[in-house]
Amino acid sequence: MRYSEETLKRMPKSTHPDHESVRSQLSDNLSQKLESFSLKSKDLEMPMPPIALAPLRQEGIRPCNISDVLVDLVGAVVPLAHEQKRAVLLSEVPRSLQVPIEEPALRQALGNLIEGALLRIQAGGKVEIIASGAPAGGALVIIDDDGLDMHYMVCVMKSIQYHDHRDNA
Repeated sequence: MRYSEETLKRMPKSTHPDHESVRSQLSDNLSQKLESFSLKSKDLEMPMPPIALAPLRQEGIRPCNISDVLVDLVGAVVPLAHEQKRAVLLSEVPRSLQVPIEEPALRQALGNLIEGALLRIQAGGKVEIIASGAPAGGALVIIDDDGLDMHYMVCVMKSIQYHDHRDNA
């Protein structure tokens, strides 16, 4: 988690959290978060299809628990996000979501996505992370933020679709 720690230290008003206490805090509150997320009735707006992590067919790669990786990564950023009046929510994460993928590469990729989402949101904003088993096997991880740039991109895409529709008429 070296890359995340260095980035967090560079962010304004950053502090480095005690990793183990954050992990236990997240584990204790995971069931509450799952319950509150499942009660939401509104649809989530997704500007692009989520990326599915398909199982590899290579030998020699040990299964990696994506749930543990997400708990670790979120645990590292929650205190800083809270200090900066931002929220990071880990929702719908099964206790064990095993996928044969190299754990360091997965940590790097998910860490970069979470970090990017946190940098895009303003005070009062949130990043929501959802993980589940994918229908064809593997795992599905969604990292959603309410940053302005993503809303702008969705509006631009809708505008482009509308424009294309008018040209075809």
